Amino acid sequence: MKRKTQFLLLFYLPCHLANYKKKVFLENDFLTVFNKNNKPIKDIDAFISNILDTIKINPPKLKASDMAIYLDEKPYSISLTGPDKNAISSYLNMLVDEADKENVLALEKLNKQKTSIRLDEISIEIAKLLEKEKKIRLNQIITLTAAANLAQSLGIIENNLRIFKDINAVNIAIGESNNLPDWYLYGQKALLQRIDILVNRSSDEPFIPELIFLNIEKNQLESLEYNILGATSINLVRSTKIENISRSKRIIVSIAFIVGFMMSIFLVLIMSAFKPNEKELLPK
Repeated sequence: MKRKTQFLLLFYLPCHLANYKKKVFLENDFLTVFNKNNKPIKDIDAFISNILDTIKINPPKLKASDMAIYLDEKPYSISLTGPDKNAISSYLNMLVDEADKENVLALEKLNKQKTSIRLDEISIEIAKLLEKEKKIRLNQIITLTAAANLAQSLGIIENNLRIFKDINAVNIAIGESNNLPDWYLYGQKALLQRIDILVNRSSDEPFIPELIFLNIEKNQLESLEYNILGATSINLVRSTKIENISRSKRIIVSIAFIVGFMMSIFLVLIMSAFKPNEKELLPK
């Protein structure tokens, strides 16, 4: 007697099962389970294929009210036809478990790849910001060096910030400060000190505000741990359902036979009713 076992699954791409059907069958000795009588098997591959080819994976027909429950994830039904319901249930359970483990591992790998890609992007962004800040610093050194040389040639050694001490000159100085050149305002001595600070700066990072957020994100990603223990990607939402296929077929055949027999009798009666009377056709 053949039976069909069905499972209802969520969040699963059914095409993945094809990679594990034979693997699970052989590694868990289902060849013996499905051949309990230990009958000689001439072609093992054909024997296995005859069983595994009966696996059907289809999205179930859901009502409009049911579709809202599953949102974007549609459940799939998985069925396998065979004579032993316990063997079928055991095999399908192991098949789902194996596919589930592979899905979780694939998901972990994908997440690690995404993290690695983002870390590479952050490193590139940091390098660009550092390079940009370095160019700004070198340009400042060149500009200040030119100003210091000019101040030296004109004899402006000390700064001219004393103009701000004159309270009457403050407004004028502030208003005209944009037009006051660095060589005149700061003098050679102050400019050389600024150049020395820029040349001997150990790191440009403190002068780049964007690096704060990038470094925080980088530290979070580097400390991220993936714990797949107990993780699952497949949710069984309905228990096993067994259907007696052979009995259903016998019922259908029996009904068809009875209906056909009744139709034949009915057809004979109709033909007899419309058949002309032979006695009336004889000449008088």
